[in-house]
Amino acid sequence: MKCVITEKKSVAEGVAKIIGATTNKGDYYEGNGYIVTWCQGHLVTLKLPNEYGDEWGAPWSEEQLPMIPKKFKLKTISQSYNRYKVVSELIKSNCVDSLIEATDAGREGELIFRLVYYYSGCRKPFQRLWINSMQDSDIRTGFKNLEDGRKFDTLYYAAKARQESDWLYGMNLSRLFSLKYHEPMSYGRVQTPTLKMIVDRYEENKNFKKTFTYQNVASFHGVSFTENESHEKKEDANQVCLRVQGKNMIVKNVVIEGKKTMPPKLFDLGALQQEANKKYGFTANQTLELTQELYEKKFVTYPRTDSRYLNASMEKDVIQQVYSLQKISRQFAQYAFTPNFKRCIDDTKVSDHHAIIPTLDFTIGKVNAKNLSQNELKILNLITTRFVAAAAEPYTYNSCKVETESEGVSFHANAKKETYKGWKQLEQEILDDDAKKEDAEESPKLFLLKKGMHFIPEKVEVKEIESKPRPLFTEASLLKAMENVGAKELKGNDEVERYGLGTSATRAGIIEELIHKGYVERKKKSLAPTTKGIYLTQCIPENLLKPDMTIQWEERMANIKNGRDNYDAFLQDVENEIKNIINEYKNKTFQKREIESTVIGKCPYCGAGEIIKKNTKKGVFYICSNHTNDEKSTCDFIISNSMKYFDNSIAISDARLKTLLEDKEITATVNGQKGEYKAKFKLKKNGKWFNLERTGYAESKKSTGGSYKVNYKSNGKKGYGKKRLY
Repeated sequence: MKCVITEKKSVAEGVAKIIGATTNKGDYYEGNGYIVTWCQGHLVTLKLPNEYGDEWGAPWSEEQLPMIPKKFKLKTISQSYNRYKVVSELIKSNCVDSLIEATDAGREGELIFRLVYYYSGCRKPFQRLWINSMQDSDIRTGFKNLEDGRKFDTLYYAAKARQESDWLYGMNLSRLFSLKYHEPMSYGRVQTPTLKMIVDRYEENKNFKKTFTYQNVASFHGVSFTENESHEKKEDANQVCLRVQGKNMIVKNVVIEGKKTMPPKLFDLGALQQEANKKYGFTANQTLELTQELYEKKFVTYPRTDSRYLNASMEKDVIQQVYSLQKISRQFAQYAFTPNFKRCIDDTKVSDHHAIIPTLDFTIGKVNAKNLSQNELKILNLITTRFVAAAAEPYTYNSCKVETESEGVSFHANAKKETYKGWKQLEQEILDDDAKKEDAEESPKLFLLKKGMHFIPEKVEVKEIESKPRPLFTEASLLKAMENVGAKELKGNDEVERYGLGTSATRAGIIEELIHKGYVERKKKSLAPTTKGIYLTQCIPENLLKPDMTIQWEERMANIKNGRDNYDAFLQDVENEIKNIINEYKNKTFQKREIESTVIGKCPYCGAGEIIKKNTKKGVFYICSNHTNDEKSTCDFIISNSMKYFDNSIAISDARLKTLLEDKEITATVNGQKGEYKAKFKLKKNGKWFNLERTGYAESKKSTGGSYKVNYKSNGKKGYGKKRLY
C-alpha cells in the first residue's frame, strides 16, 4: 500500500477522490491501494536554543554566544502534535510499502515533507507528485508522471540551508543585541531590512522640505499650453508672463502618432496582493488566505507563485477557457474577441508554478461560485478578469504633441484620442475600475492645429508647483518594493528561484509579524514605524539592515538546488559570519535607553487615573497610572497592544483603544472555523483581566447567490445594484 502525504486536508480530499481512496477514516482516506493523509502546514520545526540544554538557557549572557549546534535538533510544533502523530504512525505502518510526497511543489513544500519524514525515522522509498493546480485532470496527470523523490534532494538541501541559516542569524543576533541594548530586540534576515525600508520612507516623508517652482500656462479655446522651462523664482515667471501676454503664439511643430498599450501580465501572488490592497483595502495576508481558499475549492491554480507566465503546453487549453467563460458568464459574454496568450507564454519564466489563473473546472462550470463569500468572489473576479484581459486586444489611441513659441518662450501641449478600448474595457467595466480609466479625449481641439498656425492666447498665468514627498508605504507599495529588491543584481540569472525580500508566500507574514511585535503600525492605509521600530534600526549595524545578504543567499540557494554549491559549505560560511559579528561587538557597551510613555486619556474604570501607553521590555502596553503590581493597586487596567481572540491576535492602536474606552465597538478581521470574517468587538472586564468580546458581525460571512454590490453602467448611466458575477 502507498501512503500519500499532502500539505492540507482539502488537498488530501481532492487527491483521495481522484485515486480512489474513498473510505473516510477520520484522520486519513483509504482505498484502491492508497492511504491519503495531510500535514496541515509545518508539523516539525527546529528546537529553540534553550531546548538544547542549560548551556543556552536562561539567564542570557554573552558567554553563551555564538550558539552553533553541532547538529540541528528537531521538535514537533506543539499545536500540531496530534496531526504529526497521525502522519508519522501512518508512514511507519507495516501495511505501507512506500510514500508519495504530495506537499506543495516548491522549496517550502519540500521542507514540510522532509522534516516529518526524517524526524519520524522513516526510511521508506518515496515518489514526488509535482502539480500546478488541484483540478482533477492535473492530479490524474501528476500521478501518471510521479518522479523519484531523491531527484529533489538538492531542493531539500537548499530549503534546509535557508531554514538553519535563518535560525543562526535570528537566534544569535536577537540575543546579542538584546543583551547589548538591555531590552528585547528581534533580528530577522528579511524582517529587519523590511523594517528599515519602512523607517527610511517614514523619515524621508517626515523630514521633507517642500519647494516651489513656477511655470506659465497659456490657454486658448480650452487647450492649455505649458511653458517648457520652470522657474525657481516667481518674479522670473512673472516677467515671462508679462512678456507673452497678448502676444502671438506660433505652432512650431505637431506630432501625431498611433500608440498602443498592451494587456497587463497575469497575476503572481505579489501582483494580486498589490491589486487587492489598492482596490479593496485587503491586507497581503487576507489576499493570500482568500486565494488559498479558492485554490483548495478548485476555483484557481496554486497561489504561492512568483511567476506571471504560463507554459507553452497550456496555450490551447487557456484559449478554450476564455471561450468557456464567455459562454457561462454574463460579464464576459459581451466581449467578443479572439484570445491571444502569446505574450503570457514563456517556459523559461515558469519555475515551480505558473501564474495564478482560473481552473478549467471553474471555467466549464464544474464548480459553482454561489457559496463563496463576498471577499472570495472579489478575489476570484480579479483573477478571472485579469486572465481574460491578458488575452484581449491592445488598447489603442492617437497621441498629439504640439510645440509652440511666443516671444522666444517655448510652450507645449499634449493630448490623446482613444481609438479602441481593447483590454481596458474589460477591466474598467467588469471591475468598474476608475483608477485605470484614461481620459478618452483630452483637449481634442489640439488635433486640429497645424504647423505654422498662430493665435493669441486668451490668458497667460503663472502656475505654482509644489514638490511632494514620497508617501508612506501602503501594503501594496511595500510589497512591490520588497519584490524588487535584488531585481537589478539578479537580472539575467535564470537559475535564481526568486529575488526580493522574502517570497510571495512569506511577505504577508513578515508585515504582520512587524505589526505584532510593535515595530510597525497601520495608519489608515499606510504603514508607519513605531518608536520601538525606529530605535531597533538605530541599534543594528548598517550592513545588517541592507538586503544584500538576501540577494547573495538566493544566488547560493539556486546553486545548491542545481548541484553547483553545497549545504555544508554554505552553513560554514554563515557560521563564520556570525562569529565575526559577535567578536566585533564583544567589548562594546551601550547605555540603556529610557522607555517613553504616552498619555492616551482618562481611565474610565477607576475614574481617577490616566491610561498611559508604555514601550516596555515585554512590548507595548496600555496601563492605568493607578495600576501597580502589588496589593496597593487601585486599578486593574492593563492590556497589550495585541489582544488575543481565540487563535487571532488583534492589534490595538491608540485610536482603537480610545474607541473601546468609550464603550464603543471596533471592527477587526479574524479567522474562524469556516474561514475569515469581520467581527465587532467591545472591551469586557472579566475579574481582574480585560478581554475582547465579540458583539456581532461587521458583514455577512457568506454572500447570497454569488453576487455582491457593485457600481455598474447601463445605457451610459451609473447606477447601484447587484451584479451577478458567475
